[in-house]
Amino acid sequence: SSRETSYVRGYDKSVATIDVSAPANFSKSGYTFAFSKNLLTSFDGAVGYSLGGARVELEASYRRFATLADGQYAKSGAESLAAITRDAVITENNYFVVKIDEITNTSVMLNGCYDVLHTDLPVSPYVCAGIGASFADIS
Repeated sequence: SSRETSYVRGYDKSVATIDVSAPANFSKSGYTFAFSKNLLTSFDGAVGYSLGGARVELEASYRRFATLADGQYAKSGAESLAAITRDAVITENNYFVVKIDEITNTSVMLNGCYDVLHTDLPVSPYVCAGIGASFADIS
């Protein structure tokens, strides 16, 4: 049914103020957020310990993606706003507003590995099993 469909509308680039109570300010249909890829706010790392043929590894990563404007906006911060509605036409009573300034992701993984063949070859087959978690934050 059409009630299961969502429409996302971005804030109008030409509006000089932020007024989320005016549905006409959300005129960009099919809006999608764009995010930065900044190496200064990201890291990945791993440490491990070898016990003969067995290894234990701990991996961690952190990434931060800030919202990017897809062009010039008359009001700074408007690129972080979107209206979501289930109807094709947005009215005063059928939408809600989301504001996304950034997305961060933190991941942690614990791995156990075992070298299947102990040889002096430059390549050695191994098997690993791990458990981990990833935490996403939208703010």
